[in-house]
Amino acid sequence: MYIPDFTYYIEVAQCLNISKASQKCHVTQQSMSDYIKRLESYYQVTLFTRHPKLELTAEGRTLLEYALKIQNTFKSLQTSLKLTSQINSSI
Repeated sequence: MYIPDFTYYIEVAQCLNISKASQKCHVTQQSMSDYIKRLESYYQVTLFTRHPKLELTAEGRTLLEYALKIQNTFKSLQTSLKLTSQINSSI
């Protein structure tokens, strides 16, 4: 099953700096830029204004809000499944 991974997007959106986000995520700046372009193409929106500095657009803020919810929900799911599995193993 495919669960979208918004880790890179969240990092760029929070840093508002592709270079710093790239370093934190251990990927090249070009890879990070390409990832953002693919997201913008997929959703057919502009997520960031790029001049004079990187800023989130309204669409970018909306995606960040949902990306954080998706990421947190997925982490909660993983934790719940592990706990359920441990409980069932001990029975």
